[in-house]
Amino acid sequence: MRLTERPKSVERTSIHFAYVEKTGPFMKTAPEAWAQLGKTIAALERQSKIVGKLSLFKVEGNKHTLQAGVSLDSKPATLPKGARYARLRGGRYASFVLTGPYSDLPMAWARVMELTDEKKLKVRPSFCIENYVSEGDGPEGQPVTELLVPIRARRKNTKA
Repeated sequence: MRLTERPKSVERTSIHFAYVEKTGPFMKTAPEAWAQLGKTIAALERQSKIVGKLSLFKVEGNKHTLQAGVSLDSKPATLPKGARYARLRGGRYASFVLTGPYSDLPMAWARVMELTDEKKLKVRPSFCIENYVSEGDGPEGQPVTELLVPIRARRKNTKA
């Protein structure tokens, strides 16, 4: 597994997001959500340009929520059956990069959570994001996935 161990702090801007949401264990819900989203892609593309693919997820107690979706250049006028829309607010994230197969994602996220604790990053309550940068045209033909952990923005020093 090739995972960056030193996160970069990145600021993400707000985006238009069309998605399918599922709750339950991620290993079960992720394939279901992506399959359902796949049925809506053509209808979304007729209205807006797809500019990226993302998964958002969070764990609250025993509840696991996953949103498989696409970022769009504009808000779609209508949504295909089963799809939802949100204007995702931007924010600061700790960015880790995985170069390798999607099957490495569970192990990569486990390591990212360890690193988040080790580095004492101040995580804010929001969705973590998998940003699918490339689907197989990265180094050695491997997918490149950016793993984003929502963190609190640093306070500016106000001393004169």
